[in-house]
Amino acid sequence: MLRVFAVFLLMAGFAPGFAFAQDARPSGGDVAVFFQTIPDMPLMQGLEELPDQTVIFEKPAGRIIDAAAALEDEALAPADVLTFYKETLPQLGWVPAPKDSGVQGERFVRGGESVMLEVEAHDGHRFLTIAVRPLAPNH
Repeated sequence: MLRVFAVFLLMAGFAPGFAFAQDARPSGGDVAVFFQTIPDMPLMQGLEELPDQTVIFEKPAGRIIDAAAALEDEALAPADVLTFYKETLPQLGWVPAPKDSGVQGERFVRGGESVMLEVEAHDGHRFLTIAVRPLAPNH
């Protein structure tokens, strides 16, 4: 009986020296980090998610999400942020899409959703804004 309990503890991650599966990190190399509020959106190194600035609506037609992250690294250029997402999001199934004229950001579609990423400045601080919307039926 004790052996069965010990095996259970090991499998559950309660034994000393073991971590829960969601806390496990591969040794060496970069670890992918995602937004807490948008779990399928990567969070670029040098950005800090602002969860209190996030608004999420779930509706039958899809998600409506407005989220933001602060550019914490002064050396990080807005173009670098957009390039990161242009290179990363296609690996997650997002396809680059046309955007409205005059928009400086990047737009992607996947499934029935669209995401718009823009870098904006407010009060001397720079932010990545993310807007996820359901696609219109005639997209």
